[in-house]
Amino acid sequence: MKQDITALRTDQFVSSIWAGGDYRAYSFEVNQKPVHFAIRGKWQFKDAAMFSMIKKTIAAQRAFWNDYNISQYTVTLMPFLTEDEYSMSYQGTGLTNSFATWATSNRNTSPASLMYLYNHELMHHWIGGIIENEQPEELLYWFSEGFTEYYTWRNMLESKFISEADYKRSFDSVPALHYADGEHANANTVIKENFWTNYKFQKLPYNPGPHFCFLS
Repeated sequence: MKQDITALRTDQFVSSIWAGGDYRAYSFEVNQKPVHFAIRGKWQFKDAAMFSMIKKTIAAQRAFWNDYNISQYTVTLMPFLTEDEYSMSYQGTGLTNSFATWATSNRNTSPASLMYLYNHELMHHWIGGIIENEQPEELLYWFSEGFTEYYTWRNMLESKFISEADYKRSFDSVPALHYADGEHANANTVIKENFWTNYKFQKLPYNPGPHFCFLS
């Protein structure tokens, strides 16, 4: 796998993926722009299944935004070490033209279980990335997280990852979850103060945005 680096700012350079070793690398193109997927370790699924899901996700999102200006993109997937064959954990981080992922490599981790992660987090390339929040960004998480949540489910529906019934069921629950939460009426300034220390406040921005989008 070869990537050429030109006209890149220093902050973009240091926040990019650098990987080497026993990775299995796969590539495809979206509008003649290369996308790479690199995976290592042993998993309970075939590489082709995860590659297919990522390929479909990226192609659908770029078509949605009609944005084909990303010169190249890379997704990596690495395993967590765990002795529990049933637990599941994953995390990912968006970097310069790339997304790095780690997950437990047991039987509960599959392309289906990581589908939401990729559909949500890769959407942040535009919402929260190209469309930046003003600072402090926590005050606008209702937009960057809430709208991302809505378009995540829309894209999963249009890509046929989920059914119409699954889509409707997910949004039928949004108002109930939001208004049942005793903290839902708090101002954004209160959410900002508690966002990084209280899990309940971390979830609040995910509900108003989808609600606004769904009703518009």
